[in-house]
Amino acid sequence: MRRWFGHRFREPRPGCRLPELSTTQLANNHLGVTAPSRGVLIVESDPDLQWQLARMLTQSSCVVVGTSSSDGAIAVLSSWQADVIVVAEDLPGMNGLELVRHIRTKNRSVPILLLANDGPGVDDVVRATGATRVMLKPVKLEDIRGLVLGIDLARE
Repeated sequence: MRRWFGHRFREPRPGCRLPELSTTQLANNHLGVTAPSRGVLIVESDPDLQWQLARMLTQSSCVVVGTSSSDGAIAVLSSWQADVIVVAEDLPGMNGLELVRHIRTKNRSVPILLLANDGPGVDDVVRATGATRVMLKPVKLEDIRGLVLGIDLARE
C-alpha cells in the first residue's frame, strides 16, 4: 500500500497505521485545505495512471490513498473509510470485479467507479458487480475527476 503525499508516493513504515481522522480533518491538517474534501481510494495496478489520478485529485482538494492490488485495497478499507473508490478491472490476484463485489458485501453505500476493459458482454458482467459507475478504458482523466467530484456523498 502506498500513500500519496502531495508530490510522491511513500511506503508506510512497518506497523504504521493510517490516521484515525476524518477526511476533512486530514485535509485541514496535512494539506492546509479549508474547503470540504473527500477521501478517494485509487486501486490501479498501472503506477503511471495511479500517480496521474492521485495528483489530479489531490489538486482538486481530495485526500488520496493509492494501492496497486485488491489485497492492498482491503487492508486500507479495514482502517480507513473512503468517500469514493476508483477500481481498475485488471488487478493482480483478485480482479477489480471481484473486489467490487467484496466491497459491496461490507459497504453497500460507498460510491465505486469501475475502470473496465472493453470486451464482449462487459455491460452484463459489470452491472452484476454493483459498481456505481463504469468507465471503459482508455479513459480521460478529466472525466474521472468530474465523476469523483460530482458524486453526492449524502448516502445511507
